[in-house]
Amino acid sequence: MKPRISKVGAVKVNAMRESAIFHIGDSVGYNPRSNGFALDRLNPTFTEPENIFSNSIYHMPIPKPYITENVLMNKQDVSPSIRVGGIRIIAIGNASVFQIGSTKYIDTESRIKHVRLFD
Repeated sequence: MKPRISKVGAVKVNAMRESAIFHIGDSVGYNPRSNGFALDRLNPTFTEPENIFSNSIYHMPIPKPYITENVLMNKQDVSPSIRVGGIRIIAIGNASVFQIGSTKYIDTESRIKHVRLFD
């Protein structure tokens, strides 16, 4: 497969979160990871350190889908380049990728534990 050239007039990104990737150019692959903990309390009193990342949600394996069928694809590039006038992005989230170019693989993971304590 012949490489293609990406031509973009302008890119505007308002915000990027933790472990987000903005990449211009080609790459082999991405593997961004993000762990988060959100705690809502009625009375925000903290008397001792919270052991927030010991929860099993951060350590359990995530099941991967198994592809059991062959996929046939026929692709024909009618132009040696991809042209875009402009791109406007409000936000790139945790463990997300925005790329202008090509990549071989992307494997992202974001885990968030949200606890609400209203005593």
